[in-house]
Amino acid sequence: MTSIDSIEDWRSVIEDLDWQRLIERRRRPFGLFTVSSDPQPDVEAWSRFADYCVERELMLTCSWGPNSTVLDDVVDFASLGRSIKGLPAAEPLTTWHDNEPLEDALEFFLGMDGGDLRVGTDHGGTDWVRIVLVVGDPDRADEIRRTLTALGPQSFEQRISVEEEREIRRDCLRRVIQRDGDLDELLADMSVTTMWGDLEVPLRSADLIGLLEDYLAGAVSAEQVGEWAEVLEMRDELEPEDNTFWLLSELAPPVGLSYPMTRERALSIIERLR
Repeated sequence: MTSIDSIEDWRSVIEDLDWQRLIERRRRPFGLFTVSSDPQPDVEAWSRFADYCVERELMLTCSWGPNSTVLDDVVDFASLGRSIKGLPAAEPLTTWHDNEPLEDALEFFLGMDGGDLRVGTDHGGTDWVRIVLVVGDPDRADEIRRTLTALGPQSFEQRISVEEEREIRRDCLRRVIQRDGDLDELLADMSVTTMWGDLEVPLRSADLIGLLEDYLAGAVSAEQVGEWAEVLEMRDELEPEDNTFWLLSELAPPVGLSYPMTRERALSIIERLR
């Protein structure tokens, strides 16, 4: 189980190291039980979180609380919206439990068999992760902890080892360096991720050349070049080649603002790196 003050903090949920291990790296199917007592939910923030989840292997959502029907619809709309756009989207079973006792709703959620849900052939039976998310209700979070303890299963599997945690963090940093995914999302996630100084993830000339070649091809904007350099410049975990660290400072603000990225400048830097 995890608890956040507001759904605007949803990115802190997906930065959890167990979430990164199970949902991001292993792409395990998962179910989400949400509890929110907010009489006026932030639908826009909930929609962003729902869109993120249906892009992954979301199988089931159970919403409990006064606005459970609204949150249930948000997930349905996120899945439908991505499908209409031709984007990958899960088709989860969605349920709401506004008039049920909390314990009954949790028992329903924890008792669901993965074989009964929308799930690919690679994952069957109970091979799925159950996640309980409490939003803005710390007193309710304590009640749910007691209920979960009584019912048995936990939201995540056993805690990961230190070495697994190191590898997850290395992998996140490598993905930013290699731009493996949506660059804006990668940069947003990395900008709020705490540092772990002894990972020694290499930053090579080829990485900067690849970024600038993407810029020349129109795949990356000048603003993204600066943001990429700024995020990496602050990371103690990097092990840059001698001729790459100074370039990060040159590309990132404030220097990068004084010397805007242009085609000529990108070609000049590529020539210097080679």
